Amino acid sequence: MYMGLVKEHEETRHRIREFAEKNIVPVADELEKAGDHPADIWNKMKSEGLLGLPIPKEYGGAGTDYISYIIAVEELSRACAA
Repeated sequence: MYMGLVKEHEETRHRIREFAEKNIVPVADELEKAGDHPADIWNKMKSEGLLGLPIPKEYGGAGTDYISYIIAVEELSRACAA
């Protein structure tokens, strides 16, 4: 039995990894030194639908499952642990 990720999860991983590599990796050292979480990155994450992933849509979230949320945490942490 295959226990890997389904296609939607792989697409989520790819999308979030691209976002992180484009928007977070270039400034990761600065963010870690400053302990900062700039509003511009949060706003980009919001516009990409990366906030509130497991929260139901009727409450303002993205309505995804927890696997997608875990993937997002992994990929964002991969780019910058801070």
